[in-house]
Amino acid sequence: MAHLEALVASATSPGQALRALLIGRVLFLFDAAQELSQTYDQMMAALRPVYMPRREHYLRAEAQVVADVVAAGVQSGEFSVDDPDEIALSLLLATNSLMPFSLGREQRADRATVERRVTRIADLLLNGGLQRRGEGG
Repeated sequence: MAHLEALVASATSPGQALRALLIGRVLFLFDAAQELSQTYDQMMAALRPVYMPRREHYLRAEAQVVADVVAAGVQSGEFSVDDPDEIALSLLLATNSLMPFSLGREQRADRATVERRVTRIADLLLNGGLQRRGEGG
């Protein structure tokens, strides 16, 4: 959580903070999992029943940080959303497929690909990268 708070504190706008949060949360855990890469799959199989409820609690804590940034963006006029809490959870869930617990051994060894993908996801989510031609900027 300290890492997430530091990302928010270093940003100059809610949009920049949200992008940094989406990318930073994946890469932080990706890097931390590298030490355990050899035994990660076995460890996760044994720990999953205990880990998943803890992970859900942590996801809610992360979502609160993101929701605060979204709410700041709404207040500043940068974002227009009806439910910052729901948007925050959705943004985090959109990147969960790239978290270490969702990756195979080979995928966990390729940080550059994970970083490229999470950056693309963050940009799509924040910039509406699927706009039709002639709409938006």
